[in-house]
Amino acid sequence: MKRSPVIRFPTVDATLVAFDSKTTVYMFCGARLCTWDLREKKLLKGPEPITSKSANFAFPRLDAVLRFPAHVGPTEDQDVAFMFYQDRLCEFDLESNELKDKKPKKL
Repeated sequence: MKRSPVIRFPTVDATLVAFDSKTTVYMFCGARLCTWDLREKKLLKGPEPITSKSANFAFPRLDAVLRFPAHVGPTEDQDVAFMFYQDRLCEFDLESNELKDKKPKKL
């Protein structure tokens, strides 16, 4: 697979559409992330450490991210990203950029 000269990651481990946008997405690779503009198809920022978005980030890297689409799933989880690393899960509040629980849960 040919590496993208724009994203500068060998692979993308997980993605997350920004809370306050429909055109900005975070792409994660290892302990780093890039911010990408979907409309303009260009890199906005990065790569930078995952901790640049939240100093108390729970994991050294991400394996997967789940965010419910609008009007799907529980109402209280609409502003939450479920982040997975190995056998652990944390709930990340997208409005505050903070973990909902200070310690990840074991799956």
